[in-house]
Amino acid sequence: MCVDKVEFIEINWIFEEIYENTSMYLEVYNWSLNNVPRFNAILTLAKVCGYVIMCLSIIGIIMNLVVITVLINNRKEGNTTTIFILSLAFSDIIIVLISGPLSTANLLYGDWALEEWFGAFGATFFCKIFHMFYTYSVIGSSFTLCFMTAERFFAIYYPLQFRKHRTQRKALKCVVGTWLFTTMITAPTLLYSDVKLTPTGCRRCYTGYPGKHFLNKLYYISWIDSMMTFYIPLTIITALNIAILVKITRMGHLWNKGNKSAIRRGNKTTIMIALIVCGFAVCWFPFQCLYLLNMIPVLRQKFPPEYLLMGYTLGFANSCLNPIIYSLLSEKFRKSCTNTYRKFKVSITITHSTSSTNAASKHRPSKDQIQTPL
Repeated sequence: MCVDKVEFIEINWIFEEIYENTSMYLEVYNWSLNNVPRFNAILTLAKVCGYVIMCLSIIGIIMNLVVITVLINNRKEGNTTTIFILSLAFSDIIIVLISGPLSTANLLYGDWALEEWFGAFGATFFCKIFHMFYTYSVIGSSFTLCFMTAERFFAIYYPLQFRKHRTQRKALKCVVGTWLFTTMITAPTLLYSDVKLTPTGCRRCYTGYPGKHFLNKLYYISWIDSMMTFYIPLTIITALNIAILVKITRMGHLWNKGNKSAIRRGNKTTIMIALIVCGFAVCWFPFQCLYLLNMIPVLRQKFPPEYLLMGYTLGFANSCLNPIIYSLLSEKFRKSCTNTYRKFKVSITITHSTSSTNAASKHRPSKDQIQTPL
């Protein structure tokens, strides 16, 4: 097994610079040879992170499949928030289903070992979808949260005017537009991701854009991509949530005179969206921060390699966090879970009853077999 030691030591391994610049690569590699205990500790942490990602992926797949199944089975009782939650669940299941297993294998083996199992074509194919869907999930989630928060903002600030626009059809159009735009943004990642050999003969999967001034292009593209798909949407979401909080606080004394149950449900929805946004920001900011650090080498050198591993792993935790928030704060979601369970229980009972009836009819003697007594 070829362990790419540089990946676990140099926080800049996610960019191609470390592999294009042989002297930089060998400098970091030699450090690993001269600091064996330190490197072994980092390698142990990498394996722990690999197992954590594996567990998070299994839990995330199960939990988000439950969310998708419950919401689809109760779609007639759903609303616009249901459509956006379905979009988030789809985004979460993508990363744990595709990127999770590939990340686990990469961290445990220390090499893009898929070539040994699936050949060169298979290794390249998985490399492309690994990078694409990892980015795809983050971008899809950030823009879906933008729509969720904006929808809540207009519902609170302009309840009468916005009521006619709050339809599942329009929410679905927003979600479809989000994923089409996300596909367009991540298409270059699919095209330019590839498996290449490092100076020490290990196989690495990374994204590299062609051209003479590749490094300048990559820094520019990575920075713009991070700003457009994470920081700007998160800034907009934060501003809208602050505006919502201000409105709720100012109008609280008036709303107390109205329908308290309706107000309570609305506030719970607002809190749920705010917690989903907070969870997304906390889980993804550490890893997204690397793109900004890459623009400021002085800051980048201040962060230990453990930061990269922990930040990368934390992103997968977000896929398990969202279903927990839904179940704790959404009464409608809990009722939908109960209804789905009852339907499932009834269908199992009917199936069992039908199979028992069929089995009994097979063993029942026919009229010809029944002998009339003399």
